[in-house]
Amino acid sequence: MHRVPGPAAAAAVVVLSAVPPWQFRNWQWIALALAVPVVLAGLRSARARPDTAGLLTAVGTLAALAWSAWVLVDGGAGVPGLVQPAGAPVLALDAAVVLAVLLLLRDTDAGRGRPATAVAALVAAAAVAALGFRLGAGDPVGALGTSAAVLVAGAPAALLVLPRVPDPTTRVVVAASHGPGVLRAAGALHTAVGGDDPVGRAVADAAGRRHRSLPGVSDADGDPATGLRGVLSEFAAPDVVVAHAVLTGPPDWLRAHGVEPTAGAAQADGQGATVWCVAWDGVARGWLELATAPPPGTRRRGLAAAVALGAAALGAVAAAAGALPPANAGALPAGVALLVAAVRLLPLPDGERHRHPIGATSR
Repeated sequence: MHRVPGPAAAAAVVVLSAVPPWQFRNWQWIALALAVPVVLAGLRSARARPDTAGLLTAVGTLAALAWSAWVLVDGGAGVPGLVQPAGAPVLALDAAVVLAVLLLLRDTDAGRGRPATAVAALVAAAAVAALGFRLGAGDPVGALGTSAAVLVAGAPAALLVLPRVPDPTTRVVVAASHGPGVLRAAGALHTAVGGDDPVGRAVADAAGRRHRSLPGVSDADGDPATGLRGVLSEFAAPDVVVAHAVLTGPPDWLRAHGVEPTAGAAQADGQGATVWCVAWDGVARGWLELATAPPPGTRRRGLAAAVALGAAALGAVAAAAGALPPANAGALPAGVALLVAAVRLLPLPDGERHRHPIGATSR
């Protein structure tokens, strides 16, 4: 399985299952032989990375394979010359391999277990309820089939409803600049110091976008996350150099250096805004308002999660009601995966309601 990629064998199973003209004599047994190693590889992946989403998907994979094997051996689908009509499948081998490939290619975030646990619990409850209802109605074969269909339809929900969350590091936006020269001065200090702090990157980026040139900096020190100080200098005339001792940081940083923030900065700070003050030559000159920005792709991930959960939930409900047999439910994993992939490629914004005046983020 390390030599023959699972997706290639899975594609062969899907094509054989979906294209009746290509279904040669005893094709279903060839499809089973191709499906088994793909499923085993997917189960090994789930075992190597044990989490709720992977467990639920592994159960769905086994349910699809077991149902198909039972139909082949005892349900009449193993006869030579079987033709599986497109749109009216008899076997669920394509579902088994698609779910297995999802296990092999998954990129879920293991740190977000609660939503996956809730989805798994709901799907499992629906499967048990459907099983009990059919058994109570005296239909053991229908009970197994319906329960398998619920698992197959609902399995991709937990796996796809939690697309991988990118680096959780906070992104910062310079939302507004109050006072002439404050962004340029703060940006010069942060550019000189460098580092990976989100505030420092955002301020330096915003200043670089807004101003063509920044003053030179000497004797810079401090922490980009808590406050900086240094001497800024530039030519005011061919033979005249103007220098200023600059402080930039939160209001308490200025107060610790004996400088009182401007009234506007103090008021904004008191109202809960994130304020970054700027002072030079011992006098506060203005302030920057900072805001947090959602991680890249926030809206796409949210929409993809909703699509995955909605599609799989509808499939599970239909299966529980007996309207969707296991073989038909097998189309859902592939369909949900394609929908999620399409949604995540949409050019949606990251979730900000408007562009900030400065517009620079820490990225």
